[in-house]
Amino acid sequence: MPSKIHQITRSIYIRRIMYFRFKFIIILLLSSIIASILILNTNDSSNINQDSLITSSWQQTTSYLGFQNKKIHSKKELSKLDLTNILLGRPINKFPIPQDDDIANYDEFKFTGFITNLNVKNLIASKKSDVNSKDLLSKDGRPVAVKDMEMMFSSYYGSIVTCEDLAYPSKVLYSSERKIISDDLVSLRQEIISKNNDLSKAVVNDNEKGRDESDIVRSNWYRFGSSSVWLEKEQCYITVTRLMYSYQGKKEGPDVSVIRAQAFDRNWNELYNKRIPKLDFKMPKNVEKELEKIDTELGLSPDFCNQLIKSPTEYDKCIIEQNNNLLKNQKTKERILDKYFVTYPTVYNIDYKLKGRFSGSEDPRIILKTGKNNEPDEPIVIFNMHDQGSRRLYGYFPHRSVDTVIKFEIQNDEMKNREKNWAPFFTDQDSSSELSRGSIHFIYTFMPLEILKCSLNDGSCNKIFSKKTLELSDKANFGGVRGGTQFVPLPSVIPRIPGKQIWLGFSKLHIDDCGCGKKFYRPMLNLLVEEKGIYHQELIGPSMDFNTEVLDWNTTSYECSFYNVMSPNSIAFWDIISQDPENGTFNDLLVFTYSEADEISKVVNIKGILDYILNVYSQKDIEEDFTPTKDLEVVLGKTLDCIRDYSYKVCANYGEAHSGDTKGK
Repeated sequence: MPSKIHQITRSIYIRRIMYFRFKFIIILLLSSIIASILILNTNDSSNINQDSLITSSWQQTTSYLGFQNKKIHSKKELSKLDLTNILLGRPINKFPIPQDDDIANYDEFKFTGFITNLNVKNLIASKKSDVNSKDLLSKDGRPVAVKDMEMMFSSYYGSIVTCEDLAYPSKVLYSSERKIISDDLVSLRQEIISKNNDLSKAVVNDNEKGRDESDIVRSNWYRFGSSSVWLEKEQCYITVTRLMYSYQGKKEGPDVSVIRAQAFDRNWNELYNKRIPKLDFKMPKNVEKELEKIDTELGLSPDFCNQLIKSPTEYDKCIIEQNNNLLKNQKTKERILDKYFVTYPTVYNIDYKLKGRFSGSEDPRIILKTGKNNEPDEPIVIFNMHDQGSRRLYGYFPHRSVDTVIKFEIQNDEMKNREKNWAPFFTDQDSSSELSRGSIHFIYTFMPLEILKCSLNDGSCNKIFSKKTLELSDKANFGGVRGGTQFVPLPSVIPRIPGKQIWLGFSKLHIDDCGCGKKFYRPMLNLLVEEKGIYHQELIGPSMDFNTEVLDWNTTSYECSFYNVMSPNSIAFWDIISQDPENGTFNDLLVFTYSEADEISKVVNIKGILDYILNVYSQKDIEEDFTPTKDLEVVLGKTLDCIRDYSYKVCANYGEAHSGDTKGK
């Protein structure tokens, strides 16, 4: 029997446990009560909304429970995550979940990806029976032992590892309906011309006199490449699109390109006169009241003349004067507001050098710099533009008024004459402060993988990872993979692996004469991993077309003629909605924008990408770390061969199915 002292000690221990449990419950209850009181006492003028309070309360509670600081120790653990308790309390009402987000409105897409970081030692051990094959004999004709095979890695890797070993087949779901990102180009043209500036003059020609505006727009104006990000605070997508004008009516050779910017709600309905405050101006506490004052001062208020209603003569004079000055005063108001707000839709005000064909900004891509330590999220637009005979990359800060444009220049390496297709992403180290805008990273080339780190203050870039880092030769080069979307980290609730960072993005497959027209473009899935400054692409999906019937270059059919172009533009949103408590599968939502035929931009919602990524670590034997060795070129070369063969096969199959003038879906 336990001693009396032991009984007393045990009793005290139990009481302490009960006390801390009770204290924990009280803290949670108090947090909820305080949040509720704050919400009930919040009014419109306080600049605090219910959603932000709910989010803040949820973040504090999860932080207290230790969820946000939860870490795992290996990539294999990613396929065994149980986040059901965390996900239950998330404010998903702030996510851009469309009204028709029902599983019945999704179709299935099957595809195959290829890994690059295979555990070869385990593979060799599992293929011992292959050692006796005639292809694996030493010079004296005797079978090669497993340990000798490891020493003679370069000689035997191609014989041991097959594309089937590297392949990772799976499926995802995509929304049956594709939203088209549209615009009223007639009114847009009128707006640009009304500005009466250099851009206005560059988009008008003498041969257009007397022609119908709809006809001019139809034959000389084009827009494509819509890239979007979801601004949670503003509850809207910000979308940038390349708007082109061609005097000769050729979209592949425009005279002028500018950046068109629009705002859309979660169902892709355009929002007009959507004002978003600029980040480098302090906003008044009551914005609406200040706007009313401006209307009163400028005589724009509808009841401005009502004070003279008892004097008919003075009242009539007031009305006449108000009408006569209406346009002038409205422009004055717009100039005032432009200092403090960005009003969507708009054409971004960038100082273009309009000289000859291909003037202006091309291929805009937007990326969201997530605010830390209570900083606001900030969109940054990346585009390329002619500069003194060369094409260079630029960054534009649309929600700022000071130093809005920077030019990116590589400092420690020679630049090409045409710089474009850089894929932007942010790392944990790209932090900013009150005095610095921080930095941004780019994938400069994909095969071989090269990474830039660039200052957002002055645009200076350094190549921090290149084929020289891995001592790769030109055998590792493949120009058929180019920049597409921005790269984004895994959803924030996914626990971090110490010392590792993981991003998802869609590059662009670009191959010629492969069986479908002259040029064939398709999205490619890329999983980028970094550890101790070493970057590698752990998983590559060569063709992610989501069963799309791609319009031909003339947008008249789905035939494989001339160019067959499906270009990835952006990951507009990606997060987890829920997790099935029984089988552990995640219900994630990835909003993807792409373009067909360099003319039409569309949106498709995708589910299952997260499970596909996380489960690769349980379904494939992948090395925990990526260690550069002397045999790395052989390893990467094998995966590259598999990707190339798969891509050309997809192209040929698509071409065979679209050799005639098919109508598609």
